[in-house]
Amino acid sequence: MLYRHQISTLLMLTLLFCALLCWGHALWIHSKAQLAQYLIHNAWQKTIAAPLYENSEVNLSSLPIMPLPPQKPWRWADTWPVARLVSKQHNIDWVVLHGVHGQSLAFGPGLMVNPFSHHRHGHYTQNVFDASPVIAGHRDTHFKFLKNIEMGDELFLQNKSGDWRTYTVTNMVVVDSHNRRLSTARHPQSLLLVTCYPFDAFDQGGSLRYVVELEMEQSKATLVSSHRRLDMDGYTGIEF
Repeated sequence: MLYRHQISTLLMLTLLFCALLCWGHALWIHSKAQLAQYLIHNAWQKTIAAPLYENSEVNLSSLPIMPLPPQKPWRWADTWPVARLVSKQHNIDWVVLHGVHGQSLAFGPGLMVNPFSHHRHGHYTQNVFDASPVIAGHRDTHFKFLKNIEMGDELFLQNKSGDWRTYTVTNMVVVDSHNRRLSTARHPQSLLLVTCYPFDAFDQGGSLRYVVELEMEQSKATLVSSHRRLDMDGYTGIEF
């Protein structure tokens, strides 16, 4: 009888230890995610606070083009903030990161890099307003809100100069990434948000994508600095 009691006690302690271990692991992941968001937002604040030649009275022709290095959220990060996406209707406020590779999408939406962006001194100089931005995000985290988005919804996008643009949802469509390309050349004032589809699917890696197209509201474009637009001739689309 005593032996059975000892076995039961040992089993209960083992289960309790496993539960504490799982709880501690979940707490660590949550804490790490919260810390990452704090560091990303802090890096974005440094980005928009950095002095820009465009907003100064310095004679640009007399200065070499030396873009400021990106403000990385942590030293070893291979991505950095490039924009801020806000929706009051859906209660989201995300810092958009450079690129759509694994590390960037794990911490926030990612801006698909325009292959025609200027690349000087090891840094991309693409401004999110230089062309029609395409932003991707995971369907179960940062872009989960796209499941509830509706025609006419407004979203706000901020670039690294601190300027804001207002976009309105004009279309939602499901496409197969294996046989369709996203063309942005025909929509110079559009914003495309892309995520995997269906939203509630258990399997990952499917070819379907949910694409939300938004058009910029000209009357609400609050640009205070003029940026030279990139030459987008031949930029026909973006592969998923």
